[in-house]
Amino acid sequence: FACVDEESTQAVSRLAPYAIHVHCKDFKRYPYSDFDKKPEGMLVSRGGNYFTRTIKPLRIVHNLVENIMHVVTIYEDKIYPYRLDRIKSVSPATKEIPKPDLSILPNLDSVWGMEFGDVHHVKAKIYNEANVIEKVKRDLGKRAKDTLTKINDTYYIFEDTIIGINSFRSWVNSYGSSIIVLEPRELAN
Repeated sequence: FACVDEESTQAVSRLAPYAIHVHCKDFKRYPYSDFDKKPEGMLVSRGGNYFTRTIKPLRIVHNLVENIMHVVTIYEDKIYPYRLDRIKSVSPATKEIPKPDLSILPNLDSVWGMEFGDVHHVKAKIYNEANVIEKVKRDLGKRAKDTLTKINDTYYIFEDTIIGINSFRSWVNSYGSSIIVLEPRELAN
């Protein structure tokens, strides 16, 4: 509501009977009259007011699938990734931001892409053809716990414990027939 210059408490009370899903943001609003020109890095509402967002960064995560870096935070018990290339400015908070409950945070070393969900053990056969192994090693360079083992001159075996099976599937599919999934069985089929 703030982005279209509605008073949030009034708008919520009017629309609550019709809402199926509610998404809240922690914007801080600044009236347009406070500035001579648009401050760098601020969001602008339809009516010309300015907004900033306050987060407590917890970790930088590499989205292997899209090759994009994210800063991850928790807000109201949900995990939020923010693309680093879309953050326009950073400044220290003027008041302490409460530490979130980190128990909901998965092991971020296991996250594949920016998909959060169940943990899966994956195993794949990767053929040593047309520079595939060099590309795979480059892709896996930022992952902490995977293993890539050379079996012979023809192929390698990749194993990892991951969160984000759909993102992993997309990565595998990007290599065509050069990668064959062995585990989990449902992905191999």
